[in-house]
Amino acid sequence: RCAEIDAVIAAKQRQNELLKEQRQSIIFEAVTKGLDPTVTYKDSGVDWIGEIPAGWEVRKLKYFLEETKGAIKAGPFGSQLTSADMSYSDIKVFNQRTVLDNDFIMGNEYISLEKHEELKGFDVVAGDVLITTRGTIGKIAIVPQDVSQGIIHPCLMRVKINRRKVIDKLLLRIFNDTNMILEQLKVLSNATTIEAVYTQKLSSITLALPDLEKQQQILDFIEAKLG
Repeated sequence: RCAEIDAVIAAKQRQNELLKEQRQSIIFEAVTKGLDPTVTYKDSGVDWIGEIPAGWEVRKLKYFLEETKGAIKAGPFGSQLTSADMSYSDIKVFNQRTVLDNDFIMGNEYISLEKHEELKGFDVVAGDVLITTRGTIGKIAIVPQDVSQGIIHPCLMRVKINRRKVIDKLLLRIFNDTNMILEQLKVLSNATTIEAVYTQKLSSITLALPDLEKQQQILDFIEAKLG
């Protein structure tokens, strides 16, 4: 009986893996080839992307950020924000779990108002994109509109994207539902595994995207297909 149960569990796990691979394949195809198979293609100049529709542009991530100081910001150094600092109840600290679970309510790490005065440069506001930089790296969450205040943990990075150039929800699909970002970070780091992500490496990853109208069409297609 135990062997039968183990076989059922293994089959379910394999099914989940196949579904994940299928999702990744659908998203990768949509965000690198578009939705019109009749268009003319051109060489992207990037090995992992291959050919892309002629009207698309290949850009570094930094191109899609706001043109302001602090558009990409790593969390505070460990010495700036210790465990003892996060035992208060005033200002919330968003951490790795916040992003992985896309849950901005749970968690019990808070700093005092006095400590917040020192760390205001790490504040987040609604619409900011938070990226994991330790452990499970390169996953993102978008700060929701109902979040009023908080700062980022040392294991996160805050990015302010330019919504005149890229749709944040499409970016979320690329980061979270494909291996495109992780594989690039490995290449940039000359490593098969990565322990941490740094601002310079992250800003240098490459994206191939069309204009906003086509981005929205691609996002609508992905959401209709995969939910």
